[in-house]
Amino acid sequence: MATFKPGAFFGELSIIDGAPRSAGCRAEVSSRLLSLDKTSFYELKRRHPAVAFKIMRRMLLDAKSRMLNTSAFLSELVQWGEEARKRAITDELTGLYNRRHLDETLENAVGAARLNGAPLSLVMVDLDHFGAINEQYTQAVGDVVIKEVVGVFRRSLRAGDIAARYGGDEFNLVLQGTDAPTAVEVCSTICNRVAALDVLRSKGGTIDRVTTSQGVATFPENADRAATLREAADAALYAAKEAGRNRVVHASAETGEGA
Repeated sequence: MATFKPGAFFGELSIIDGAPRSAGCRAEVSSRLLSLDKTSFYELKRRHPAVAFKIMRRMLLDAKSRMLNTSAFLSELVQWGEEARKRAITDELTGLYNRRHLDETLENAVGAARLNGAPLSLVMVDLDHFGAINEQYTQAVGDVVIKEVVGVFRRSLRAGDIAARYGGDEFNLVLQGTDAPTAVEVCSTICNRVAALDVLRSKGGTIDRVTTSQGVATFPENADRAATLREAADAALYAAKEAGRNRVVHASAETGEGA
């Protein structure tokens, strides 16, 4: 917290406040400590007020300097703690929320939707043939593809929407206050914009386009809990893949809506 140099004071606030000391101190090198208790201090002030004034002024200057340094230290500590918290809930590659944060957020979002009587849609997104993209172009190119797709998410989602990387090439979107038709519209926009990316077109491989399969489920239309909402979205995602990929399928629909 602080390092005391020769001539510095320690514990002066206990005299000023008339309270026990609130901190400890240890010597890092051989040192000589001069002690001045409360009784002796006030006796010095009575007999030699000028000397006591100089001591008090020095005490206050030292205390002020330490408080400023401590304040800076605490600010850095708070900032470090906030950054550590962000790292704990954020995917390193994309900057999106990670699976841990999403699971908690989805539970809270469904609870809030139930309380407010509002709809909520969960979207599961998979990148089509991503394993083959990694094999053909290397994982480094796969990472670039993921970042490009995340850029589409950021441009397409609205205030209040939440995007998270659930793992690998799987993403989840939480669209709060969003009914089924609006959710399908948002997801179709994402589907089209991802398919328009040219990140692979100059690579010379057999896969020259990035596409997504998306499954959408809406609360309370398709499920009344976070777990069952996820199951419904997962089933819709499977249906999108079975229907040929590069499309959005809502849990209520019998057929997919192509992009």
